[in-house]
Amino acid sequence: MINNASKFIRKRGVDIIAITANRIDAIVWYVSECYQLICKDNPKYQIDRKNSKIKFEDYLRFRLVDDYLRKNKCLIASKYPELAEINFHCEEQTEYYDINKKEKNADKIDITVNRLALQEAWNDTDENIYFAIECKRIKVLSDCEAYTIDTEKFANRSYLNTRLPLEGQLAFIESGKLNHNSVSTEINKRLPSRTTLTTKQLLINTSKHSSFNGCYQSIHKRNYNKKEDFEVLHLLFDYSSFVVE
Repeated sequence: MINNASKFIRKRGVDIIAITANRIDAIVWYVSECYQLICKDNPKYQIDRKNSKIKFEDYLRFRLVDDYLRKNKCLIASKYPELAEINFHCEEQTEYYDINKKEKNADKIDITVNRLALQEAWNDTDENIYFAIECKRIKVLSDCEAYTIDTEKFANRSYLNTRLPLEGQLAFIESGKLNHNSVSTEINKRLPSRTTLTTKQLLINTSKHSSFNGCYQSIHKRNYNKKEDFEVLHLLFDYSSFVVE
């Protein structure tokens, strides 16, 4: 990622981009490592619809964050000591300016990852510097449309806080008839139809964890400021054996 990321913000020092890219690589490795723990535990996820108003996507996200990402931080701290204070939050809000609607709004980020020890590099507080991960359930291939809409939002929302040139997306693939190959192919078919999204590189497979091969990378352009490039790292998780409808 470092060589690609160094193209993103040409007027910033290469060291800043390299450090940031390494931090995000570490996060993607850790989320993938937690997915390995989920596969080992083989949980069964089901909502009592009579007694719960929680959306199932939110429920899956809570289980990932509360049961794995927060509880196993010792794994990332031991491998990457600089991330010993890392935090994971569900559905935090941040301000952004919508360049299409010409108005300010609040963005609910599915998973916010902060305390990345990047405050000196980006000259901001550690709490304000974060990596965002947007999540979507994929039960059928047509669900990839909503997934690409999230990608497009990254391009059109000018955030008031520091926004890194790297974004995250995560898919809960719930059908045994689908896999990361078929889902990534469908996403690539649909990305060109996003009229306000400039895609410079469609999803390509990339290795961030030795035991997980469902990670992909794409590159797009912001539609504001200097229209800089940004990278999206996609984690396509097979949840078909965990979800009970």
